Amino acid sequence: MARTRRLLGCATQASIGTWAKTATPIFAEDEVIPAVEVTRVKNGTNLVALIQSKGIDLKKKGRSWQGRCPFHADGKTPSLSVTPEKGLWKCFGCNAGGDAIRFLELHDKLNFREAAIRLGAKTAPLRLRAVEPAPMPTEAVKERMTPALSKLLARVADFYRRAFEEDPRGVEYLKGRGIKDSATFEAFRVGLASGKLRETLPKEGEVGEQLRELGILSAGGTELFFGCIVVPLLDEQGAVVGLYGRKIVDGEPRHLYLPGPRHGLVVPQAARTCKELIITEGILDGMSLWDAGYTNILPCWGVTGWTDSHREIVRREQVREIYICFDGDEPGREGAARLAEELRREGLRAVVVALPEGKDINDVVRTGSAAAVEALLRAADPGVAERPSFPFHRSHHGYEKTAGGFRLNLSGRVYEVKGMGRSPTHLRCAVRAQSGARFHLDTLDLYNAKSRQAWVRACAGLFGIDAGTTEHDLRRVIEYAEAETASPTPEEPGAGLLATPDEEADAMAFLRRPDLLDQVVRDLDLAGYAGEESNKLLGYLACVSRKLEEPLSLLIQSRSAAGKSSLADVLVRLVPPEDLRRYTRVTDQALYYLDEDGLSHKILCIEEAAGAEGAAYSIRSLQSARSLTVAVTTKDPQTGRMRTDEHTVKGPAMFLLTTTATEMDPETLSRFLMVTVDESDEMTARIHALQREGRTVEGLSRRHRGEAAIRRHHVAQRLLRAMPVVIPYAPLLKFPSKPLRTRRDHRKYLGLIEAVAFLHQYQRPNKEMIVDGEVVTYVEATLADLAAANKLARTVLERTLDELSAPARKLLREIRHLCEEQAQGEVKPEYVFTRRDLKQKCGWSSWQLRVHLGELEREECIESLAGDRGHQYIYRLQVDEDGKPVDLNLSTPEEIAAMAKRIGIEVEP
Repeated sequence: MARTRRLLGCATQASIGTWAKTATPIFAEDEVIPAVEVTRVKNGTNLVALIQSKGIDLKKKGRSWQGRCPFHADGKTPSLSVTPEKGLWKCFGCNAGGDAIRFLELHDKLNFREAAIRLGAKTAPLRLRAVEPAPMPTEAVKERMTPALSKLLARVADFYRRAFEEDPRGVEYLKGRGIKDSATFEAFRVGLASGKLRETLPKEGEVGEQLRELGILSAGGTELFFGCIVVPLLDEQGAVVGLYGRKIVDGEPRHLYLPGPRHGLVVPQAARTCKELIITEGILDGMSLWDAGYTNILPCWGVTGWTDSHREIVRREQVREIYICFDGDEPGREGAARLAEELRREGLRAVVVALPEGKDINDVVRTGSAAAVEALLRAADPGVAERPSFPFHRSHHGYEKTAGGFRLNLSGRVYEVKGMGRSPTHLRCAVRAQSGARFHLDTLDLYNAKSRQAWVRACAGLFGIDAGTTEHDLRRVIEYAEAETASPTPEEPGAGLLATPDEEADAMAFLRRPDLLDQVVRDLDLAGYAGEESNKLLGYLACVSRKLEEPLSLLIQSRSAAGKSSLADVLVRLVPPEDLRRYTRVTDQALYYLDEDGLSHKILCIEEAAGAEGAAYSIRSLQSARSLTVAVTTKDPQTGRMRTDEHTVKGPAMFLLTTTATEMDPETLSRFLMVTVDESDEMTARIHALQREGRTVEGLSRRHRGEAAIRRHHVAQRLLRAMPVVIPYAPLLKFPSKPLRTRRDHRKYLGLIEAVAFLHQYQRPNKEMIVDGEVVTYVEATLADLAAANKLARTVLERTLDELSAPARKLLREIRHLCEEQAQGEVKPEYVFTRRDLKQKCGWSSWQLRVHLGELEREECIESLAGDRGHQYIYRLQVDEDGKPVDLNLSTPEEIAAMAKRIGIEVEP
């Protein structure tokens, strides 16, 4: 009878999605396929011949072979690329990829074991090796983890933690699973094995040997956890004794541990302060509960993963009740029943929580938040209703407001803060640190270094942890204390970040609308700004471009009361609050002292450009260099000596300014897209009608629909993923080369195309390429994006390249019309006009005429013949070609398509 084998791992070198799988052996309950056997199979397989044997036509191109992918409906251009010398294949259309074994898995619908055996049969049968089942942890096993190895393991965990903070892919994966709060990442000390560990190690030496002994590196130097988020496992003293890895792409094995019996727990401190625990089937389930505010959790290592480490801490900390939240499938229900029976034999109260069919606790939290978890727990234990309070400590990562301050629970370490008093140089308070029945009570000044150091030493001894962890706790205490004593703000940035599934679905439907740009304009109408379709759309795209590496910036110019502030208001209302910094005035040095990431991919809106005159240099520097660095001299609080400190503010940032000035500093102006507000009588009448409607029932309805539209745009803009934009037809584009400022305006034009494509990222091809072994995902601009960008560029760039301001250009057209009307029938017309004639024709105010006639005179478009105080102003129109507006002469999509076809470039329509 065939023996039942359960696969717990795999060995492959495939590249799937964002990550490449790493080579690890296949484990079964009673047999193992050694890694050397898997390598032999892959090296002995002719990958090109294998793929061709499945009826796929491959053509050689350089060092690789190309063909049509069999796993999706390939287009006109083959997407499948095969590299024989590396033994790898990759489809850039559907993102499938891997080695020979993976290809056979997908094509013949086999599991890894079957595919490996089938390929191996063509050379020599695989040699399987029997192994004994892994024993439960023993004292001898624990002794194998020497202090030196534990210290090295902690260093590896710290290395992975830094990689997680630097590389966004780990955060993106967890946020995709609904785990979003950075405090959760800190509590679990989440790391990321991005593949850089090997690069930092010497090729030979004791460290490498120790890492091989631990199992972090294989004999060949392969990193076990490559492509995983990594969580350290701790013993009762808080030392790192193991690691858990979770693949962040589909593939086997999804869950990885160091070789040998499993020892250690995740956040074991929770059992020290809570006598009621929630047991989860896995670590990600525990992280989900923690993210929802349930900090009394203890994860298992699967349905059979209740180990001696779990038993020991429950017994030692005298836990009274355990609620078991295993998955809502057959193995989960059976495992929960077995564990409940064991716990009851030990005298504990065990409650099995029934999850919905096919769901785990992560699904429950992601779709229903903390309230759904509470409903499940209450339903599982009907007797809970008779208790005076719900038996679970649920707060936002342990933070609770109290009568005199707040209480903070950081992984079981409880800090209660009272009596806070704050001045510019002091933040005094009383802090009670508690661990079980033991506590340390002290008054300290959180802004005093000596006071903090003494408190850190005392708390490290109280909790039995290292001073570094206590210092980290103290930073969190200071953050909350500063927030509690700060001046209240009407709306905290980032409030309401979490969206319901319905809101996300609505926002995604909005981003996938075929008339997306038109809908943006309609939503801005709903939000309260009528007309100005081009200005509104251009402003919205500029705001969205903050997520690109070269954001656009916008300057709105008009006379006072024309509506420039209203346009800026409606644009920033659609921006998520956490991405907006809005000020009335910015002093000379203000931007240099923001938080390091205080402006990174955010919008800085300044209500009047005059309020930023002192900061103009720092704004220009941030636009050009995408960072600000200032060196300041300070006194060292410990030595009393003077020292130079550096402070850096990272960009890039999008800037939104308004101004009434008709002339601005050219250095500043050349970095902005400038739009002017329509000051016509027709626009004024339209605004009046909208203002009157706002006082009616229809206006009330519009405001409610506008608020819903604003919320939808907040969610939609959060859903936009930061990724580069590629313009495949960029070399074919035309743009004027005069005047000199076109060097900057050309970048604005390209940025406009990128912004349109970026906003349409859920409707455009998201493609991948490999650069230095790393997969880069990007969105490709289409000809439809070019058409939209051209339409906007003609309205704004022609105006900014013009030597005349927009009002002056409009006035010049009015003068030409007036002179042509007056000169009808004259043989040799002399284009002379008075200011009074012009005022009667166009209805402009005396102030407007005085300002813009002066600009036309300076640019030699008109000549002043007479005029002074008390005398009539007479001008002559210059009839030469000077003063004509600029024609950008941009490439049309049809021209680009024709040129691309001639030279063989593939461009999306």
